Amino acid sequence: MSKKSPSIILTDKQSTILFKIASQKKTERRIYQRARIILGSATCQYDSEISKGVGLDRAQIRHWRQKWNANQDKLNALEGEYNTLKYRQGIISLLSDEARPGCPPTFTSEQVVSIIKISCESPESHGCAISHWSSSSLRDAVIKQGVVTTISKTQIGRFLK
Repeated sequence: MSKKSPSIILTDKQSTILFKIASQKKTERRIYQRARIILGSATCQYDSEISKGVGLDRAQIRHWRQKWNANQDKLNALEGEYNTLKYRQGIISLLSDEARPGCPPTFTSEQVVSIIKISCESPESHGCAISHWSSSSLRDAVIKQGVVTTISKTQIGRFLK
């Protein structure tokens, strides 16, 4: 038999919001799964039972139980504000993934928009003697116009995709 993790005690307001999140058709799948994990934990289900119900492994079930319990102070503070929408957003943000570390983007959104804008214009208006843009010719045009200092034709293709 599976080990039963510590159960979670939910307030009426938390239960109501989690139940609404878990029953709405437009809820993101991972948020839906995590809401179901918390609701299942509150009814003292075993990790293996919750795991079968939501399609995640027991380690993920334990992770979300622990995260919920660790953030109980924040939830209680939000609940005291009497703003249901803000409280719901707080619960959803708790059930959401945290930002992951990584390399900062090489190109700004303004540069990407400029590249797409140039691709929508005719090559003749940019001094190119061709009728349609290729990745190479578009790369040369955006470098020539000073939008970027360097870019690969593969990256141009990714932006246009």
